[in-house]
Amino acid sequence: MSTTIVKIDSRGRVALPKTLLSALGAGPGDRLAITQQDGGEMVIRVKRRNAREIAGALTRPNQPHVTIEEMSR
Repeated sequence: MSTTIVKIDSRGRVALPKTLLSALGAGPGDRLAITQQDGGEMVIRVKRRNAREIAGALTRPNQPHVTIEEMSR
C-alpha cells in the first residue's frame, strides 16, 4: 500500500497525478465513482461509459433512429 498526497485548490478541486490515474486505468472521458466506507475511507473506481449510455448522443434533427444492432450489419 502506498500513500499519495494531493492538494485541494481554492475551488475545492483535486488533480490526481498521472501515476494514480494510470494505476486506476482511467483516461479521458472516464468518470470516477467515489464511495465513502463506514470507517471514513474512500474507495475510487473508474466508471466508464458504455455504448448504451451514449446512444443517441450524436443525433441531429430529422435524422432517422438507428439501433446499435442495425449499425453493425
